[in-house]
Amino acid sequence: MKDCKLLVVHDDDDLRGALVELLTSEGFPVEDANNGHAALEKMKAGYKPDVILSDLLMPVMDGFELNRQLKRHETWSSIPLIVSTGLDLGADHLTDIEAILQLPFDTETLLARVKSACGKTAAS
Repeated sequence: MKDCKLLVVHDDDDLRGALVELLTSEGFPVEDANNGHAALEKMKAGYKPDVILSDLLMPVMDGFELNRQLKRHETWSSIPLIVSTGLDLGADHLTDIEAILQLPFDTETLLARVKSACGKTAAS
């Protein structure tokens, strides 16, 4: 998985740090951002993640808007987006995303979703 670059987007510093630590310990190269706007700025500066793991509800730019912005951009639209949320959402609320992780989620579920998304990125 060392070739699969992840971008973790979350406004909670502690949770974002824990996710970065977990994913790094699993061998993933990880960058992070504290909201969707910061994530897009990092990508505009040249960082191209293979998979984005994002919280859904954040200040400045939430996961809904991050998803919309990614899908509008030709080179970013194919990046798998995995969102985490405590909201009970149906598939109608988010389109063109890789997965919704319902909070609380366990480590095994998170890693399985990330590895699956990385596999799809490698195949394309």
